[in-house]
Amino acid sequence: MRNEMLSTRIDHDTKLAFTSICGEVGLSTSQAIKLFAKAVINHGG
Repeated sequence: MRNEMLSTRIDHDTKLAFTSICGEVGLSTSQAIKLFAKAVINHGG
């Protein structure tokens, strides 16, 4: 499967909090976003 790039803009405070929480659970932000996308797909929306 070919990888694609996804880019988005979020505010600074949200990015800092998200990055911190991801680090606490041992995920990169990229891994967390991939997990979220797959969960949405598996749930059907």
